[in-house]
Amino acid sequence: MKKEFCLIQDVFAEPKFKLFKNYSIEHQLIYLQDISPEILENFAKQRGVGAVKMTALIERLAGPVSTLPLDVFTTE
Repeated sequence: MKKEFCLIQDVFAEPKFKLFKNYSIEHQLIYLQDISPEILENFAKQRGVGAVKMTALIERLAGPVSTLPLDVFTTE
């Protein structure tokens, strides 16, 4: 099965992702392909979501944050 067709509820099954799973349900996000940069930005603004939770979420989606190109996160 391709990664983008994996269920969010399966990929983020651990308790540390509870806020994101609830957010996904509320916003009718089912598959990994439903997660966009805009979704991540809006989730980051939720109460209780900080750098640690966002880092864990991004690492689950893309691998360790330290391996991502930094220019992805810069705004122009």
